[in-house]
Amino acid sequence: GYSTSLSIQFIFEHEEEGVETTIFTPQKVKAMCETESIVTTNELWKWFCPLDGAGKCGPQVLSAVSRFYPSEADRDPSRGGCQLLTESAVASRASSLMSKLLTSVNGFFANEDTEEGGFTNATRSMLQLGQPLEGFSGENEDSDDQRLIYRLMAKGGTCPLKLHDGSRYTGFEVTSPCDGKPDGFKIVGVEQLLFDHFKMKGLPESGNFQGALRSPYFTMPVVEVPDGNLKARFYSGLFQLLEFDRIVNGDLNYAILSVATVYCYMWFHTKSSAIASAAMFQIVVSLPVGYFFYFNAFNYHYYSQAMIMHDIYVYIRIYLLLQRLQ
Repeated sequence: GYSTSLSIQFIFEHEEEGVETTIFTPQKVKAMCETESIVTTNELWKWFCPLDGAGKCGPQVLSAVSRFYPSEADRDPSRGGCQLLTESAVASRASSLMSKLLTSVNGFFANEDTEEGGFTNATRSMLQLGQPLEGFSGENEDSDDQRLIYRLMAKGGTCPLKLHDGSRYTGFEVTSPCDGKPDGFKIVGVEQLLFDHFKMKGLPESGNFQGALRSPYFTMPVVEVPDGNLKARFYSGLFQLLEFDRIVNGDLNYAILSVATVYCYMWFHTKSSAIASAAMFQIVVSLPVGYFFYFNAFNYHYYSQAMIMHDIYVYIRIYLLLQRLQ
């Protein structure tokens, strides 16, 4: 079946603002097809696409590209697909797509100002994922487990693909994306392939901390097209989870820098590395211990470790003051 919550969505627009011409031209439709094919021709796609009665990837009725390239082969560049269509063929299919906007799914592909029988200068396209995954009876059964499996398609992995502990997924038991590939072979996820396609680079550009300092999503995805460049924004809940991981990794870098800065300052202020080390240990240990008692015993839902550092300074000042009085 088709997932009601997991999909990959594209919004295609003219790069130049305020252009009031149809988005459906032969060159732009071809560029849309090549963009979507990054997902549908990925080696992981057949394990996550919705299946038809024959066990193959089913039709994508909310894909604008499928209205111009009806068959799977038509949308696969490796099989000669995504060919440049004639203007008359594109105009005919675009006209059909812009009819019955209020009474059919066609309204999904038009922007808010499109009139019946007119044209749209922007469109959206959605690729729905399949559900439930093998080993599960429904989309809502162990949804966290299933979502971690879906992340493989977005993020990719290294052969042999390893599932998280306790996963009920059985999709890789008979066949696997790693069949015929050596151990250590890297399967690139859909998100990275889209980054490469649109030349979207983060800082750092790769590695475990990719995009930790600057996200690739700060780069607007644009495809160069002879009749005017195509802006192609994309979104998925799976990509959102990966971006959250990048943000956390970036914050971790700042946290390490913050700890080092505070330690050096306390060392300078107290003139003692032993006191500074003890204070930092107290701060770090206080986080889990203090939060547990504040939240569960005292029902306080706000807790700041900065108060501990302030206490250290107070104790040192009192100690120094007493020394002077003596």
